[in-house]
Amino acid sequence: MCSLVFSCVTRGLGLILRLVCARMMGMESLGVMEMASGVQQLMLAPLTGGLPSAVSRLTAMEREEKCGNALWAGRRMALRRGLAMAVLCIAAAPLCALAVGDLRILPLLLLFAPALPMVSVSCAMDGASFGRGEAFAPSISECTEQVVRILLTMLFLLLLGGNLTVTGGAAVPVLAGVLGEGAGLLVMVIALRGRARKPEDERALCSRIDRMALPVISSRMGMSLLRGVTGMLLPRLLVLHGIAGQQAAAQIGCLQGMVMPLLFLPGVVTGAFAALGGPQMAARTGGALRKLSRRLVLLSLSAGAGGTAVLFWLAPLIAHRLYRQESVLPLLRFMCVCCIFLSLNHVLTSMLLGLGQNRALFARQMLSGALTLLLTVFFTVHLGIYGTGLATLLGQLSLCLLLVPQVIRALKEAG
Repeated sequence: MCSLVFSCVTRGLGLILRLVCARMMGMESLGVMEMASGVQQLMLAPLTGGLPSAVSRLTAMEREEKCGNALWAGRRMALRRGLAMAVLCIAAAPLCALAVGDLRILPLLLLFAPALPMVSVSCAMDGASFGRGEAFAPSISECTEQVVRILLTMLFLLLLGGNLTVTGGAAVPVLAGVLGEGAGLLVMVIALRGRARKPEDERALCSRIDRMALPVISSRMGMSLLRGVTGMLLPRLLVLHGIAGQQAAAQIGCLQGMVMPLLFLPGVVTGAFAALGGPQMAARTGGALRKLSRRLVLLSLSAGAGGTAVLFWLAPLIAHRLYRQESVLPLLRFMCVCCIFLSLNHVLTSMLLGLGQNRALFARQMLSGALTLLLTVFFTVHLGIYGTGLATLLGQLSLCLLLVPQVIRALKEAG
């Protein structure tokens, strides 16, 4: 229950950070930050995917005399890979900026590079902690990271806001995020100090971790690649629609930096349902399993429908008072129904993972991601930023239609 509370708090803090950035930075700076975010997520995918889950599973299986071996090996592997990815990020930053079509993201990518080894090591240590059944330290670490990030972002923007260029404003949350990651890592280092033990055959243990991590890394890389390609194409697609580069960045900031975070607001609730219900799916059978499934689906639909109604009703207040951007109002009302699909897909994904349907889930996520990419290209060129929003809606709907039959089939197989 404690970890559940911290999970909700962390999600709430993430939303607050988004709101702070949107209010204090302006749409164009927010758009530049969002364009860089797609590349950053692609860099993070191989570090945050399979390695933490492999370390977690091995830690849970460790005998007393080998306790701490997985933590030792996983931490060293994470550090080496994080440093290698940081070097790759610095080397590839100019090419990524050219691919996106906006060189203003270049300093953001260079500034983000030091965070990669910190995130990598922190995730591996989180995995070891979860493998021991100890969720408190990772929860505190995530909350610390978010609090530091919010406070530093607000401090830097208040002190420097009037003197910052568009790129400088976009760089502030990135710098605050790097420092926040350092604070979160420090919490994990203190919490797990003295628990790592050097294994007798470190090479064999590392090979075992690699074999366990590879399937998850592949799925994460596939999804991140699709999202990254979509993010890189979006500025160019808006230009093809006839929108100038600076205005395109502002519209991206409006959609991805202002509207989309609000659509994930029910995720504070559905995240709690998923965290509790997913693991329970594996422990129940028969009528109890079906009852739990119906309850999770109804709760997610209720949260999504409630979020849709609230956002539609409060859209004028959000646009005029919170963001002070008139363009947010029609886009938010157009997109608010997406809350239902996002909430339902969140819970359906957790249910499939609990039922052991990892491969089926990955295949359907990839298919939906590819369809969303194609729809984004088509609709954005013809309809502009509203076409991007429409593609997002249809992509989430397609994922929902793909996941529901698979959940029903998995429940029948489970008895």
